[in-house]
Amino acid sequence: MPLLLTVIEKEIGEDKMWTWLRLILETKNATTDYFFFKTTLTSIIGAEKFSQIEQEYITSNNSKENIIGQLK
Repeated sequence: MPLLLTVIEKEIGEDKMWTWLRLILETKNATTDYFFFKTTLTSIIGAEKFSQIEQEYITSNNSKENIIGQLK
């Protein structure tokens, strides 16, 4: 997860990453599951960018390799 968060920050930029983290921390009574992850991040970066991140780094059969490659 820490590597995934690092890659997400590289993809969306530091400012949007901090905006997303603030949103996560300020959300009251939320169930912190994948739906929460997806909806909060999508609200900051939009559905198209989230879909790109999801396909490349989360649901791909090569997710691990894609993450490592982005960090080099």
